[in-house]
Amino acid sequence: MGGCTKVLFAVAIVGLTAAAAQAGTITQYVPFGPATPNFDQTLTFNQFNGPLADLLSIQVELGLHIDGGYLIVDNDGTLPATVTVQLGATGAISSTDVPLIDLAWQPVVAPVSVFSGNTFNLAPDNGDGPMNVDPNPPDGATHYGIPGSNSGAGFINPALFGSYVGAGTFNIKADVSQILDFGSVGGVEGAYGPVLADGYARVIYNFVPEPATVLVLIIGAATAIRRRL
Repeated sequence: MGGCTKVLFAVAIVGLTAAAAQAGTITQYVPFGPATPNFDQTLTFNQFNGPLADLLSIQVELGLHIDGGYLIVDNDGTLPATVTVQLGATGAISSTDVPLIDLAWQPVVAPVSVFSGNTFNLAPDNGDGPMNVDPNPPDGATHYGIPGSNSGAGFINPALFGSYVGAGTFNIKADVSQILDFGSVGGVEGAYGPVLADGYARVIYNFVPEPATVLVLIIGAATAIRRRL
């Protein structure tokens, strides 16, 4: 009987240890937009409401999506022109509340860009003249925006976890600026309709209970098992 009790006791301790030490995840997803660039938006997140020693990692992610928009070029010069155009948006995050720095002491997420482009061969001005952006060929053309998405992510430097721990909140600012390039060719005029941009920031806490907490749970459970046996 005593041998059986010891086996049951050992199995129970091993099972409890594995369960108590199992990692957990807290994910916070905060969207921004939709709006036309340029714009910024403040996003609020909860701190990790637990012991600092429990934190394994903090991951930060930024996502950006664009849709719509258009860009017109019109050659008002006397010579043919080849222009390469781009239309889209760039998103970036910053904070005065928490450090957004990775293990290499660099920004945890680099700016995220989404854009589309085209190259047009425009004929010389056909007579519409300056200050009149005419999209019609042969001296004019229109690029219509293409929907697209992009994202980036990274891990916060563990030396900086302290700012993320507590019972309060912190803010991250998302800045979205437009990408607009008419080709920079002399004599070519342009007009545009901006894209519509939206996106999200995500903060993920990965954690396990600290060793002291696990030990207390094991001792308590072991005492209860002994009493039942």
